[in-house]
Amino acid sequence: MLPLPPARLRLMPVREGLASAVRMDMRTAEYLRTAKGDGMKKRMAGTLGALGLLLPGLLLAGQAQAHHAFSMFDAQKELTLEGTVKEFQWTNPHSWVQVMVRDATGKEVEWSIEGASPNNLARYGWKSSSIKAGDHVLAIVHPLKDGSIGGSLVKITVNGQVIGSQKPS
Repeated sequence: MLPLPPARLRLMPVREGLASAVRMDMRTAEYLRTAKGDGMKKRMAGTLGALGLLLPGLLLAGQAQAHHAFSMFDAQKELTLEGTVKEFQWTNPHSWVQVMVRDATGKEVEWSIEGASPNNLARYGWKSSSIKAGDHVLAIVHPLKDGSIGGSLVKITVNGQVIGSQKPS
């Protein structure tokens, strides 16, 4: 819908005669032509801009959903792992703890344990220095469903101290 021209251009005074009315009509026509052109350009730019923002969002929505799905972990099972931290990665979108754990044969195996984002961990009292390489850990994880060596962190004790609180601060 086109905006209406200003009242001074729309209203034709009765007492000014035909020449004034024609001049007013020409001004109104020019205003409408310009407004229509500008409005069309603005609407087109707005539509293209919105489409430019919407399209990548739609394309990435599937990836975001897949990324945030924890269906690869078996939430019905919990494993307790005891070992030594090889590396702690305080990174977005998820933190990671690499733990060296002895398997049933006594061989050291590296477990990759996925944690929450640093932002969420910080709300529960974690710091980037909460876990360091060489720390002794006892970790409770939801294991991967396919049996691979890895899991989702449920709770961790580092050098005898539980890291994080039960409630965010």
